[in-house]
Amino acid sequence: MNSAILDGQAASTAMRNGWKGIIVYGAVRNAATLQGLSIGVKALGTNPRKGTGSMGQRGGAVNISNAQFQSGWWVFADKDGILISQTDISGQGGYG
Repeated sequence: MNSAILDGQAASTAMRNGWKGIIVYGAVRNAATLQGLSIGVKALGTNPRKGTGSMGQRGGAVNISNAQFQSGWWVFADKDGILISQTDISGQGGYG
């Protein structure tokens, strides 16, 4: 983790686009700013160094460690970890 993948500005943009959370398989920066935003962020750690940007892909599967996330699946997270489900198991009937 030589540099951060996400910062407060990018997270704010994600919020404006209707995102509810971001999972980062790497480091973030501006942790105090991120904590104050109304968007969930899970990351492996922090690093003050800004990374170089690159574009991702939309709609494809994402592999992180031994877990695979598919487009349309549900992700639930709290301070202890992340749970992936093919269906909404929140008991709230969906949100967002």
